[in-house]
Amino acid sequence: MKMEYENGLLRMENAAGRRGHVANADKPPSAASPGQLTSDLKAFAYGLINSVVMRLGYDNLLNVQITGREGSSDLRAAEARRVLAYVDSIWNAYRGLAAQIGATPISDLKSLRDYANLFPQVPDMQHFTCGPAVPVTIESAATTSARKPSVPASERALEPSSGTVSLETPSAEAADFSRIIDRALVFDDFFSETHVHLLEQWALQTPHWMLTNSTHDELGRPLHRIWGASYIGAWQRAGWTGLPPILFSTVAAIFQKLNVTITAPRYIGLNGQSRGQDASIHEDCERDLAGEISILVYIGEDVDGDLILYDKDNSEQVLHRIAFRPNRVIAFDGSIPHQALAPTSDRFRMSLVIRGQYECRRSDLAASPAPSPEKD
Repeated sequence: MKMEYENGLLRMENAAGRRGHVANADKPPSAASPGQLTSDLKAFAYGLINSVVMRLGYDNLLNVQITGREGSSDLRAAEARRVLAYVDSIWNAYRGLAAQIGATPISDLKSLRDYANLFPQVPDMQHFTCGPAVPVTIESAATTSARKPSVPASERALEPSSGTVSLETPSAEAADFSRIIDRALVFDDFFSETHVHLLEQWALQTPHWMLTNSTHDELGRPLHRIWGASYIGAWQRAGWTGLPPILFSTVAAIFQKLNVTITAPRYIGLNGQSRGQDASIHEDCERDLAGEISILVYIGEDVDGDLILYDKDNSEQVLHRIAFRPNRVIAFDGSIPHQALAPTSDRFRMSLVIRGQYECRRSDLAASPAPSPEKD
């Protein structure tokens, strides 16, 4: 017997091919148990990994590990490391989904296909063999002459200036977050090329983008309106594992590398800016609020659009300009007045934003309990 359920309509088909339906039906329980779904999902994850391994001509995953080992001079070492980074992203996504399944009532479980479709897409094989593609923009002569010359991201420097806010560039392992007030820390090349590629694929194809990321002044007047996609509702319903798998994997990697955990997020989402969409000057939290941090992850195309940090006592005084650069992570005191400038080209400036209360500790997000429902 096959059954399909959609919006109160239960369709049935028996072994002989005879069909029927029941209107206004309750959703039937999932045919698979949580344990069976998790087991099948693990097999699916293995299948995704093995399909990449075999298509690239490796005998097995061990062969990939040997080829991509630290210090390897194998001609395919860089390719193998991209494969291993893909494996990390897949397994982190699996762990998030497995935890999500374990916390879902049996009657609300989705099908294996629904969960499998949430995995990061398999990149084109060229990504592994040649690395990430370099975006090419074709501009008309009129556009080019009207614009200031673009400086490649790799050549853009942080621009520190005098002021009470310190701008730091430590390694992720050496970063000290015991006190974040009046500090901004910048980390470049934070994720593997492969993980950034998977995150960009998901972010650009997510159906959640809306032109509703707005701020208003004390009189309710709009200050800016840019593209946004919020996932704080997903966290409030189901915790970290309720996030889309690649987003969960990204957050887990940030917390693991920086040795911090945001225990009570205020916002989780994507910000996007097209030309002309300068964000207004704003703060993420009350001034000098201890235990609050804002984290930005720059992804997408290589564009301009600096992050401007202003003096807390004089919002017209620029303290620092931090250039947009893909795969750059910025962790800072959210009470510092700041502003993200829009790109000057037709490319899309995109960032992941996570902010809220934090603690200096690593955490297994897959084992973290979901937040308790708010009481009226």
